[in-house]
Amino acid sequence: MADLLSTGIAGLRTYKKALTTVSNNITNVDTEGYHRQRIEIGQNAPSKQAGIYFGNGSMVLGNQRMYDRFVESSLRTNTSQLEQQESMYKYAQRLENLMADERLSVTGKIGRFFAAVQEVSISPASTAVRDILLTEAQTTAAGFRLLGNQFSALEQSTWGDMEDKVAQINGLSKQLASINSTLFKQSDIKNQPHDILDQRDVLLNSLSKLVNITVSEKPSGAFDVHIGNTETGDKLVSGKEAIDLGMQKDSKQPERVAFVLSPYANPKTTNFVTSGSLAGINGFRQHSLQVARDEVDVIAQVFVNEVNKIQHQGVDMTGQFGKDLLSLDNVYSVKPAINKGSATIAVSVTSAAVARQASYEVSYQELDKRWSITNEATGKKAFGNHELTLDGLKVNIQGQAVGGDRFFISPSLRPTEAMTVMIDDLNLIATGSPLTVSKKVANTSSAEIKLTEFKVPSQNVPAKSIDSVLYNNPSEVSATTIMASNKLAFVIPANSQDTELFYRSKYSGEPVELQIFTRNGRHLSGTSLTAEAQAALLTKGNGFSEQVSYVDSYLDQTGDAGYLDTGFSKIYSVTDVESYNFSSLESGDTASLRLNARTTPVPQHSDSVKASQSTNDKEVYDFSAVEKGGAVSVSVGGIATSANYTEDAGVTINFVSSVSVNGDTLSATVNGTTYTTTLLDSATATQTGNNTHALSAEEVVKALGRQIVAAERGINASFANESGALHLQGDVDDIVTISSTDDATSGVTTTASAKAALAFTAAATDGDVLSTKVNTTSYQVTLLSTATNTQLAANTHATTADEAIKALGRQIVAAEAGITGSSSLNAQQLTLQGATADIATVTNVGSTISGTARVGVITKSAEGLESTLTALKINLEDQLSSINLHGVDNIVIDQNKIILNGKDNKVDIDSGASINIAEKTYTQTFSTDLEATLGLLKAQVDGDAHVTSSSISEGQLTLNGIAAGDDVNAQAFVFKNSTLQATAASVTGDSSADPVEVASEVFDFSGLALGGSAKLTLNSTDYSQAFHTDITTTLNALAQKISINQVLNDSPTLTTVTGSNGLLTLTGLSDGTQITATAQLTTRVELTETAASVTGKSSTTSMNRPDPRHFLGLSGGLNEDLLVFVTGSGGAKISGQWDKSPLIDHREAWRQDITVKFNSDGSQFELIDTETDTSLAHVNYNAEKGITYNGWSAELSSDPAGNDVFYIKGNHDLTGDNRNILKMAALQNDSTIFGGRGDFGEVYTSTVGKLGSVLVQTDIAREAQQTLVDQATEARDSVSGVSLDEEAANLLRFQQAYQASAQVVKIANTLFDSILSIR
Repeated sequence: MADLLSTGIAGLRTYKKALTTVSNNITNVDTEGYHRQRIEIGQNAPSKQAGIYFGNGSMVLGNQRMYDRFVESSLRTNTSQLEQQESMYKYAQRLENLMADERLSVTGKIGRFFAAVQEVSISPASTAVRDILLTEAQTTAAGFRLLGNQFSALEQSTWGDMEDKVAQINGLSKQLASINSTLFKQSDIKNQPHDILDQRDVLLNSLSKLVNITVSEKPSGAFDVHIGNTETGDKLVSGKEAIDLGMQKDSKQPERVAFVLSPYANPKTTNFVTSGSLAGINGFRQHSLQVARDEVDVIAQVFVNEVNKIQHQGVDMTGQFGKDLLSLDNVYSVKPAINKGSATIAVSVTSAAVARQASYEVSYQELDKRWSITNEATGKKAFGNHELTLDGLKVNIQGQAVGGDRFFISPSLRPTEAMTVMIDDLNLIATGSPLTVSKKVANTSSAEIKLTEFKVPSQNVPAKSIDSVLYNNPSEVSATTIMASNKLAFVIPANSQDTELFYRSKYSGEPVELQIFTRNGRHLSGTSLTAEAQAALLTKGNGFSEQVSYVDSYLDQTGDAGYLDTGFSKIYSVTDVESYNFSSLESGDTASLRLNARTTPVPQHSDSVKASQSTNDKEVYDFSAVEKGGAVSVSVGGIATSANYTEDAGVTINFVSSVSVNGDTLSATVNGTTYTTTLLDSATATQTGNNTHALSAEEVVKALGRQIVAAERGINASFANESGALHLQGDVDDIVTISSTDDATSGVTTTASAKAALAFTAAATDGDVLSTKVNTTSYQVTLLSTATNTQLAANTHATTADEAIKALGRQIVAAEAGITGSSSLNAQQLTLQGATADIATVTNVGSTISGTARVGVITKSAEGLESTLTALKINLEDQLSSINLHGVDNIVIDQNKIILNGKDNKVDIDSGASINIAEKTYTQTFSTDLEATLGLLKAQVDGDAHVTSSSISEGQLTLNGIAAGDDVNAQAFVFKNSTLQATAASVTGDSSADPVEVASEVFDFSGLALGGSAKLTLNSTDYSQAFHTDITTTLNALAQKISINQVLNDSPTLTTVTGSNGLLTLTGLSDGTQITATAQLTTRVELTETAASVTGKSSTTSMNRPDPRHFLGLSGGLNEDLLVFVTGSGGAKISGQWDKSPLIDHREAWRQDITVKFNSDGSQFELIDTETDTSLAHVNYNAEKGITYNGWSAELSSDPAGNDVFYIKGNHDLTGDNRNILKMAALQNDSTIFGGRGDFGEVYTSTVGKLGSVLVQTDIAREAQQTLVDQATEARDSVSGVSLDEEAANLLRFQQAYQASAQVVKIANTLFDSILSIR
């Protein structure tokens, strides 16, 4: 009976809970995120009676939450993708509406601008139509700026929206981390409260709308949230920790956004944000907004550049060439690094450029003497000297750079936002053409000539420009050595002014000569060429024009006979050193020497370096002021050494093992030739003289160095005693092998490991190839994003730029025995090390880098002045070692100073003092002390007619009254009493004489000569002119500079400037004009009519007279490049000076009057300068190519006849000339400027059309994604959703079960009552 009652009660309890669960489902049918719950019912444990089991009713096993993690994940994924499409569609619709708005569209404004241009072409003299054109230009510029501002507003709107989304993501992440804290209290999800789990899933679904996520769930129901579509994505929620998400604009590509985790702690960029509304907005910014802005920016850039290009080609009503009509100001900003040089850069946008809003770095490489520009986003590079072009940007560079100088270019304004009008004067619209054309009346053909094109003559500094090869310093210590060859030495760029070249043969007895040409083959200086020499030199590879023709009629001619009435003057050559050998004198012989010297004005550039500290036992010389191109020298006791200041430190060779016993050898292969020296203590004088053997280990290294220096021109060597190292400095192109053998180790040859660092430009796109050649074998890797596993395993292909470098290294290491490799990805560099003989060529993406295998233990010494002073110290110590260092105890380098420390014992003058005045020599042997010696010498020279007085002070004898031209060696003589024997030091640089100020209107420069310069300052403006050819030519050039500047500035203070007979006259100066005139004069001594003889017993003497130094000068300049070659044998030491600043607008070259004269059969024409009758070029006539010169092009209407003549002249009648403005009007319908894509209106319309296409595609994708979300929602609802029909049926079923259980209880009670009543 009790069993029946307990069974009924169990049923009541079970179905009461079932009814409660169903009721809860029904009441939460509309609750967001609610998951349907289902009661689980099971049997109670049965009981056994009399061996038989009887049931004990039911029980509730659990309340199951209907949840499918895979269905939920699918819904979140599809929701993220839908939200991405929704966001993209919303903003794309806004962008299309913006660009299609007639009020904002620029096509109508451009059309009205060109309509105004057309009106000006009809009436070019009308001020009314000119005014309308300027008004429409203002309207067009304002329209572009308005559209640009709308773009910026939309960009800011998307940025703000993204900031809101990121804030929401971070808020949801923190709530989810808090829920995890609750869930971690239970170990099994079955024990977790259902409402907490529902809240979890609601938050996850909300998060998936913002960003794509993957959830990794733990058994307890706690979870981690990853950004991305897999669990490998970066964590956004990790247990109880929420990780903040931040975003920042990409500094290299401002339109792009970088997403960063933990932005304020340990920032980490994440690339997993690929869907969700955040990714949708970001995608719109990159793929729609940026593309549209770039397209409109291109339209703005092309519009401005093409209009300005036509404007520049024309002449305005004032007779001047046109200036910019429009401008794109402040598009890029420039920030210099902490630079040491004086270089500056200017950034502009080139025509039809697709210049992106990216950041760039511009840097100068001293080793290559060139600049580079790098796109910091793509790694793409370009190189040049004074002009760089990359991605539609042009960078012009001025001033002197120092290695490592850098500039950073960053976007400031978009071109669309920056357009302005630059002209407000109606007369400055350039309607006319700068040239007119005509033909000779006597022509026999009917051909007419027509101008077809103008291009501004190139202002680019050509490759191998003079200022990249030579120092702008005439001093011989600044000379550059160039070997004689058939290759171009350097180029004197067009419009370089007042160029002077100084050269001397590098090797005595091997004469050289400078040959100077125009690109069209006009020979201006040098020696006439044979046909064979012409063929060797006048090649396209050397910079000559394609149809070069050799003409030597202007060779070494100046004035009226010169090229364009100018030319290079061979000013003079001088010999300044002679030596005579009297070593064969015998007893009774007599030696005689006759010297005659003349004083000639020439450039002199030297300053003495004064000792900053002077005691009886120390001399300190400060060289910190020395600059590039100079040299330093130190002499002790007549033993002198010098070193040119260079930033190239050279290489120091530390040999692998030292020689120690007879037979040990050292060897080095330099520039392809192997040199060997053997240690042999019984070596003969011939062997040591040839440096093939040496008597000691130290001398082995020195002898090897002497071999190299003797055979390899342009290389200097020094030896470090303390380290046994050999230092090579100079033209060392290749040091391939350095080895040593040691008989003490069984004659084994030890070869040091090679180490070469190969720098690559990063591969960027599929198909880019990195390659190198090692030990004659070539290796290469191709970038291919779809490379197969087989290709990747073979290291022949790679999917990323970094992996390409690694794969190349793996190929080499696998194939080359003894070579190891490493890669530095940040530097895009591959380092190879091992016993390799040659690492010859490195090629990457179209450029070649020459690499050199540095085999042996080779180190690069300190750069710059420290290296120079070290070489000076080493060589001086070596030279002085055999004579006990001439009183020098040691030589120290300290902070750019050389310190000579003397020994304890004093060394006084023992040879006396001598002075030569006007071929008369006064000599005084040392007597008692220095003061007494100089007193006796003073007494002798005081009686000389050339000396008015003399004085002695601190060991210095000074002579007064020496006149210019007196044959003396010097005016002041120093005989210093010190423990150091006759120490001295010098540094080369620039020095100028004291200025001479005059206040009259006529300035006397008659004393000016070669090497000097005339300078005049007029109202704070400086004018200077170096001496050229003669004084009259020099002053005329100076007068021209003053006149041009005064006319250009419309100055009323001066009417005429003339130069004649050494006098410069200024006429028409107003009161108060401030003038200063300066003559810089220098002199040098040239030996002339020298002779030496010996009388006596069959004695002879020999004379050594070095090759002379030659001087060439070009007064003024030419508007074309000049090509310079070194011919002869050996090499030339060349220095020079020039003014790089052009005096005139480059376009003035168009105004040169040209006569075009055809030959007798009309197959060839000659271009002749009409004014000077100078032959400029001979060209074979080609009707398709027409006639081209100095940037203009012309064509003939029909074939010319023999001897036809045509004229191209500067235009001086501008009234009614509309030829240039017609070309501007033609721009409106010119589709070629956009590469055939259409004209301005068509390109803009095409851009709007592309946006419409994107909008349609996005809408289609959005609708398709909505279908997927609906399907995923339906799948989720089928598992977790509440069905009222199903719940109503369950409610009825559970109600009936409950009622039945109650009836069981009732029956049990009745039975109990019956039993109790029986008693």
